[in-house]
Parts: sequence; structure tokens; C-alpha cells
Amino acid sequence: MFWSKKVHGEKLLKCPRGHGYMRKLKKENVLIDVCEVCGGMWLDDGELQKLNALAKKKFTKAKKAKKVKKKSKSKKVKR
Repeated sequence: MFWSKKVHGEKLLKCPRGHGYMRKLKKENVLIDVCEVCGGMWLDDGELQKLNALAKKKFTKAKKAKKVKKKSKSKKVKR
């Protein structure tokens, strides 16, 4: 396994490419392992699908907000 050292009681993984140690980056409910040296990102099984679902959700929300904003502009009455 890639366990290598402990920092503040947390086991850090070594980068699979051998560059350095990886830190955990939390995005919503997904933990992404990021190499401190090469910047490579590693996901566990199913996490890519979770990130994809989050992106779709945010895109849909932004798209709806844009439509609402557009409608409110078109309803203004000229004097």
C-alpha cells in the first residue's frame, strides 16, 4: 500500500507516481487525494460519479437562475 507517514495523526498516502505525499481536499462530500509535488489528483471508487453529479446539479441551478434573471428583465415596462 502507499501509506507512508503520519501527520497530525492522519496517515498520508504516497503519490502513485512517486512524487511526494498526498493531502486530502474535501469538495462537498468527496475526499480528493492531491499530490503536494505534481498536483495529481486521485479519487476512490465512485467519487468521480459524485463529483459529476455535483457539477450537473450546480450547472442546472445556475441555468435556472439565468432564465429567471432573463425573464425579470423582459417584463420591465418602458415608459
